[in-house]
Amino acid sequence: MKRVSFLSFLFLILLHMSAFAATSLLYNIFWGPFRVGVAKIQIEKGYYRAITYTVGLGNFFYPYYAEWTTFVDEKGMPVKSEIYSKHRKKVRKKVVLFEREKGKVVYQKVLPKVEKPEVVNATYPLYDELSAFVNSFSLDYHKKKLWTFPIVVKGKRCFVKVRFEKVTPCPKTGVTKG
Repeated sequence: MKRVSFLSFLFLILLHMSAFAATSLLYNIFWGPFRVGVAKIQIEKGYYRAITYTVGLGNFFYPYYAEWTTFVDEKGMPVKSEIYSKHRKKVRKKVVLFEREKGKVVYQKVLPKVEKPEVVNATYPLYDELSAFVNSFSLDYHKKKLWTFPIVVKGKRCFVKVRFEKVTPCPKTGVTKG
């Protein structure tokens, strides 16, 4: 099983409510007792956007900002992803095009410099990390089965596996939902 990067994991634990016209979710990221970052997710008709950045001590030790926008079709499947990040003075941006009809995914780095697009053959259906996370919110977790979302990471098809294990009460309020 492949490891999922911190940002991918963050996006996969943060999103979906396409039944609403627009939804915004806000997450505070803690390292022990310290708030070190913020993640904001917007779910709009036609696109999903996740913005993550460090604050406080996190910003002092690891200044970071990232914005991931996935444009989706009416079924919530990705059409195009734009991924931007800045760590200190290092800026990166790439664009990913999902060409479902051709069975291809096209990657192109556009920052720090424009590079030649890389075309990869792909088997659909296929999600990116953000659209898989958003779509996971519509699962019926009471069925207690293993759900899989095929995603593409660095040109390779991987699977995000989701299964409801148990209900855990909120540590602050003790409220249990599920």
